[in-house]
Amino acid sequence: MELLTKYHVDLSYGKEIIEKNFANWTSGNEIIDNFIRKKQLNYTENGLLFEWIPYSEFINIKEIGNNCLTTAIWKNGPIYYHNKSGVSEWIRGSFEKVTLKFLYDIQNITDESINKVESYMRCGKFIRARGISQSPDTKVYILVFNDSYLDDYCEKCGNLYRDKCCRIDQLKNNFTNRTSENAKLIDFIQKLQLKINSDDQIFEWISHNEFIYIKPIGDNCLTTAIWKDGPLHYDKCEKKYIRNFAYKKVGLRFLYDSRNINDEFLNKVESYSHFNGHWAYGISQNPDTKVYILVFSDRFLDYYCEKCGNEYEDKFKNDTKWCKQCRIDELKNNFTNWTSGNVKLDEFIQKMQLKINNYKDLIFEWIPYNKFTEIKRMNVEDEFAIAIWKDGPLIYTNKRLITKESYEKVFLNYLYNIQDITEFLNKVESYLVSGKIYGISQNPDTNVYILVFNETYFDQYCENVVINIRMVLNGVELYIDGIRNIYGLSQDPDTKVYILVFSNECFSKYCLKCLKRYENYYSYCKPCQISYFENNFSKWTSENEKIDNFIQKNQLKISNYNDIVFEWISYNKFTNINETENSDFAIAIWKDGPLCYSKLYKKYKRKLNEKVFLKYLYNSQNIINEITYSMENSYGISQNLKKKDFIILVFPLKYYCENCGEKYNNQFEIDSRVCIFCQTKHEDKKIRDLIQETRLNIDYNSNSVILEWIPYNQFNNIKEIGKGGFSTVYSAIWKDGLLYYEYHKHGGEWKRKSNTRVALKCLHNSQNFLDEFINEVKAYPNRKLENILKIYGISQNSDTKDYIMVLEYAEGGNFNNYLNKNYENFNWFNGLKVLVNIIEGLSKIHQKQMVHCDFHIGNILFTEEYSKYSACISDLGLCKKIDDVNETNIYGVMPYVAPEVLKKKPYTRAADIYSFGMIMYVIATGKQPFIDQAHNEILAISICNGTRPKINEKIMPKCYIDLIKKCWNSNPDNRPNSIEIKDTIKLFYDSLDQNFEKKEQKHYEIEEQFKKTQEYRKANFLSIKNNQVTVSHPQAVYSSRLLNPFTKNLDYNINNYDTVEIIDFTNI
Repeated sequence: MELLTKYHVDLSYGKEIIEKNFANWTSGNEIIDNFIRKKQLNYTENGLLFEWIPYSEFINIKEIGNNCLTTAIWKNGPIYYHNKSGVSEWIRGSFEKVTLKFLYDIQNITDESINKVESYMRCGKFIRARGISQSPDTKVYILVFNDSYLDDYCEKCGNLYRDKCCRIDQLKNNFTNRTSENAKLIDFIQKLQLKINSDDQIFEWISHNEFIYIKPIGDNCLTTAIWKDGPLHYDKCEKKYIRNFAYKKVGLRFLYDSRNINDEFLNKVESYSHFNGHWAYGISQNPDTKVYILVFSDRFLDYYCEKCGNEYEDKFKNDTKWCKQCRIDELKNNFTNWTSGNVKLDEFIQKMQLKINNYKDLIFEWIPYNKFTEIKRMNVEDEFAIAIWKDGPLIYTNKRLITKESYEKVFLNYLYNIQDITEFLNKVESYLVSGKIYGISQNPDTNVYILVFNETYFDQYCENVVINIRMVLNGVELYIDGIRNIYGLSQDPDTKVYILVFSNECFSKYCLKCLKRYENYYSYCKPCQISYFENNFSKWTSENEKIDNFIQKNQLKISNYNDIVFEWISYNKFTNINETENSDFAIAIWKDGPLCYSKLYKKYKRKLNEKVFLKYLYNSQNIINEITYSMENSYGISQNLKKKDFIILVFPLKYYCENCGEKYNNQFEIDSRVCIFCQTKHEDKKIRDLIQETRLNIDYNSNSVILEWIPYNQFNNIKEIGKGGFSTVYSAIWKDGLLYYEYHKHGGEWKRKSNTRVALKCLHNSQNFLDEFINEVKAYPNRKLENILKIYGISQNSDTKDYIMVLEYAEGGNFNNYLNKNYENFNWFNGLKVLVNIIEGLSKIHQKQMVHCDFHIGNILFTEEYSKYSACISDLGLCKKIDDVNETNIYGVMPYVAPEVLKKKPYTRAADIYSFGMIMYVIATGKQPFIDQAHNEILAISICNGTRPKINEKIMPKCYIDLIKKCWNSNPDNRPNSIEIKDTIKLFYDSLDQNFEKKEQKHYEIEEQFKKTQEYRKANFLSIKNNQVTVSHPQAVYSSRLLNPFTKNLDYNINNYDTVEIIDFTNI
């Protein structure tokens, strides 16, 4: 690349200079030269230029030995596009350290070997291939990468470290160095070792003599020891397993119940061998007792009980190490060491003790009376006392022992009036809810039972006493009608007026004017606001006493912050008055705007320049009655002094249609600002009926699709994007935009997404085929269904009078766009995802007892949702009810039409399934069926006689081919239904989904089939591409049309279901 090195060039001329430079270099191999040139011409602004690098360019080549990778210094360095201070130029980064990957497995350069080179270059976001070279001595080709390549790839084998090939080889070579005498155990250990991931602990056989300082175990299950050699650890610098943690403290778990090696024992070992994200180090055996021992990190004892070996409950790990079962066993063993002298009471206490569930739980116990000292009575009835409990309660300490906390201060409650043991126990149980009771005692002299509480119960007792005292003082703290937090009393020295000082709480909860507590969250004081209106009566007048009295009466009825204030509005407060089609109404701007209550300012403020609706009423003798009848939700009354024949009622505009002046009928019309009158005033009765019918059949929730009449002037930026046999499709911007339902904490409301991009499907001469147009509109569902294109409304071209369907715009384009983008980088997982979308959409159509009747890839579009593309079914123009498909005309794309339909049999769901089989074929091959043949009478006859598109078994798995063939079966009764297909496609998809967790053996078998064909595709991509038919036959037609002219000579009365199905299998 001398020319690029010598001159700094602008990117816009980069490709031209690259092409001129082709003559200045060569690898000596035409296939490699072409490969490099293609890479260079596909460079991007952010990329490094892939190039041929003479081997002499490398210095300081590190000795490679038997390895696959090494490092070197590239003298000239890579060339890349550089932008600094607005100046763009090509420069080289000289003397760059690079990684050399020797391609020992590529001797002869072929298309297949080039595919392998390409596969080696896919290394991730931050690793880029710089170029390709060749050793002049060995003739081995070399791929050149940046030096960070060695961070992820093994020097020895060249594979990713996470592929663990070399690590597994090291472990295999080490199998004979450490071994048990039991062959079954050896096999188990080796299998565990070969399951390792990149940083897994290595499970191994550990000789018992490796352990020193074994802590005496006694009756316990766990103990600790020191492991002299320590565990195996993979050293990334040394690139091998080493032991660099000698004399490591470890935990030992003795498996007393397993001395024989069998499957049950090995399953138990495997279940024990993983804890808290860590694997066990290995397994050992005591040579004297023959007991097997699992060896863990010493942290194992933070998670498992030393005594019984059970795992601590999550909330008690690490710090408390509380084992519920062991604590219960201790309490049981202690039952014989105490008694109350009453069997029933003993059983109750024991039952309470065995209910402990937390290390913080108090242990309920029998406490002999002689354990209390310094007993002090607290009241004249001798009902309560404070004492010191010499032994103190049972507690759980961090030493994991139940012990005593001596000389604890306790609270005693003497139960004088309860002698019956059952009544007494019921009383005790009611106190246990508080969790503050230590146990029960009994005065041996009086036989009175005593409840023993912890000291905090004394605080509660005292608080209750204080509360009683306060109640006696007649609620002094509730002074000033319930206002709390009074800080004190003060006095103004000038006026001598006393002042109560309150906390700032008053500002949010109490009216500062009258000091009454607000009755609602919005800080609205009704008495004060009524006073505000009354004081304001003198500031306005309508000059009509009856009307003034009527307005004042309505203002005094206000009881809530959000009530509309009805008032007199001077006519000169209105601007921009525009009358509607109906002379009884007008739209205007009210300059002052309505009164609205402000929680922040705690008073009424005006909402300036409010757009309002004016309704004219004739000024008659009964005007008050007319106003009363019409005033709901009204802001008030006005009058044009020049036209005193009329009284004007002023309303919020949101309740009225701006176009016709009619009041909206329901909340939906208020939210959407579309009235049913405007929607149904179309001159054609059939269109009016269509709108009304669709409105009656929806639920008005977030899943509803609202069909609207949309005036044509609502669309701009109209551009043609496609043309079919019966219609032309345009993209456009809908100014008002799509109606959608938005949830919020108070419920939800309908809103519009302004400037929505939509697709306009204009049916040719539809004014002459209005019934067909209406039938197609009705075929679309009135609620949102995934994988089926949505209809938003209908319109009419004001010039051509053609009717228009307003549809969801498919951001992802059509199926041909999908094939062009994805086939060269074909991926079965993505292809199956598309098929899942399509079959789910078709299944929903079939579940509604409908058939599509025109199912082919031209009617598959890709919509975008949450930045992800999803396939959906469109063009439901021929979609019909199952019992309404007996038309004599046959429409569609011939290769996709089922043979029985070509023979004028009724269109069934099975015919859609046949078409789906063709879509599966297109997904797998990237080409249309029968693309190299004329779509005429000959092809129609061939299809009816069993001919199907050719299938290449090497690029499609057998399971996939089997499903296609079932869909193509000549007998429609033998084709699977959409539910069965959906389950099968989903099985394929889940088998390839690396995140699917419930895989069974069949998933792995299916995955292997797909993987095999994927690898074949990669290895033979150029050959497959060359065998593709890229130019279609001039008479191959893939848009829907009338097919009757090609089917007139078919024998319609014969079902050739027994005809051998002709499917050609070709090999490349």
